Amino acid sequence: MIKGRSAAAQFLIDQLEFDTAQQNAYAQLIKEHQDNTRGISEAIRDSKKQLFDLLADEREQQSGVRQALDSIGRNESLLQWNTFEHFKKVRALCNDRQKKKFDAIIQEVIRMMVAQHPGPPPPNRSEGDRPPPPDQQHDPMQSPEPPR
Repeated sequence: MIKGRSAAAQFLIDQLEFDTAQQNAYAQLIKEHQDNTRGISEAIRDSKKQLFDLLADEREQQSGVRQALDSIGRNESLLQWNTFEHFKKVRALCNDRQKKKFDAIIQEVIRMMVAQHPGPPPPNRSEGDRPPPPDQQHDPMQSPEPPR
């Protein structure tokens, strides 16, 4: 692996057999993508912090929860759009043979990227502290119905 490159970036370079000019252009696209998404990722982290800070607020209002969730959703959507546009530009670097290979491996590259940046670990749970089955879960935006 070339120093400073993620496994996904190196995999793409190796699989597509990018020449030096393509590698340089790709490195610039990576920098551009990171610059474009850094603020968005920070906004997502901030909104998630605001959301979970509401757990300690005895006066917590559903409006605060909705506002935080809306912000997370908007920013996640923007982040995905930026990533999509980034890979459109990467694909444009490719010749026809490379484009066919790119199309065949892009899902694997995305999986590699997700694996490099996983979400937080699941909480530690005791045996009796499991979430309810899906058919017994309720909409988090509505209050649960009282038992009958």
